[in-house]
Amino acid sequence: MKKIHPTAIINPDAQIGDDCLIGPYAVIGEEVEIAEGCVIGAGAHLEFVSLGKNCRVFPSAALGGAPQDLKYAGEKTR
Repeated sequence: MKKIHPTAIINPDAQIGDDCLIGPYAVIGEEVEIAEGCVIGAGAHLEFVSLGKNCRVFPSAALGGAPQDLKYAGEKTR
């Protein structure tokens, strides 16, 4: 059974597996796949990422977005 905090923002196209826990103020953006048993910490931001089973994303982590690098030219980070 998924447990999604009411303040979390979930893209309607995101795929979230069973037994996942999504913490408060987490943002699950576009093109996100989360396998079963994952824990997403408070304030984490995920987009364009695929997580395997039983992964843990710590609070305030940012995964899959544009890197903070001046050489980044807009290509997908996947």
